[in-house]
Amino acid sequence: MSFPGTYIRLKIPLNTTIRYSKPAILAVLLFGFIIWSGLEYLTIAAGNCYGNRSVFFELRDCKPIVHGCGVFFKITTYRSVFLLSLSQTIDPLQRDSTITHALILEKVAPIFNKKGYSGTTLSDLTEASGLTKGALYFHFRNKQDLAIQAFRINVKRMINPLTVKMQECNTALEKLQTMISYYRGYYELVEKEGGCPVLNMGTDANNNNPELFEAVKALIIKLETGIIELLMSGIAEGGIKQDIDAVAFGKNIYCMIEGGVFMAVTHKDGSYLTNMMDLIESLLREKMSS
Repeated sequence: MSFPGTYIRLKIPLNTTIRYSKPAILAVLLFGFIIWSGLEYLTIAAGNCYGNRSVFFELRDCKPIVHGCGVFFKITTYRSVFLLSLSQTIDPLQRDSTITHALILEKVAPIFNKKGYSGTTLSDLTEASGLTKGALYFHFRNKQDLAIQAFRINVKRMINPLTVKMQECNTALEKLQTMISYYRGYYELVEKEGGCPVLNMGTDANNNNPELFEAVKALIIKLETGIIELLMSGIAEGGIKQDIDAVAFGKNIYCMIEGGVFMAVTHKDGSYLTNMMDLIESLLREKMSS
C-alpha cells in the first residue's frame, strides 16, 4: 500500500521505546524542524504505552499544538522503518496497525494454543511480542480479545492447507476423500503446533470463559456444517446415495475426527487418528453410489 506525499525514513531499532517527559521538548524540536525544512504541516501519532489512548502532536502553520500530558512512543514498525508524512496528515500507527496487529498474533497465537487462556500470562504475551502491556492493548481491547483472535489464527493455520487442497478437487466426493487423506497426517501437524486449537481452547474455556468457549463452539459448528454441505453436494452430484442422512453422518464424521485427534494427542500415538480415518473412509465407501 502506498501513501501520497514525501517521506523521511528514520532507521530505528524495532520495539524501541522513546520517552519525552515534557511535551514541550518534543514541540520545540518539531517546531525547529518545521522552520528549518520550510514545511507547513506535520502530524505524528503514537500510542500511550500505559493505556489504549493515542497521543497526537500537530503543528499547523508553524504553531505547535500538543495533546496529552506525557509523551510515550512505542515504535513497532515493520522492518524497523518509521515513516513520517511531510506533506499531509497521516497517522503512522493507523497505517501500520494492520501489519503490527498481524505480527502480534503471529507471535502470541502459538502460546495461547500451548498454554490455553488461563495458563498464558501477561508476561508471556509481552515477552513474545516484544511490546509493553500498553502497546499490546493499543491493538487489542484486552486479553480476551487477543485470545479469541489468536484462536482463529491457530485454526486457520491448521485448516488452510486442507482448504487449498480441496480447491483443486472437482467433486464433493473428491473433497471428502481429500479431507480424510489430510487428517491421516494431521497428528504430525498437531504435535508441531502444540496441540489441536479446537480441543485445547474448548477444554480450557469450558465452564470458565464463556465468550471464548462460544468462539470455539461457533467454529465447531462451522466445521461440522462444512462436512454436512459436502455430503449434501455429494448426494446432489450423484456420488453419494440419496437416502443418506447428511446431517447425522456429517456430525458423526466430525466427532470421529476430533475423537481420533484427542486419543492420538493423549497417547502420543498417531495410529489412533489414522485408524479412525480408515473407519471414516470405509463408512463413506458404503454410502457411495454404485
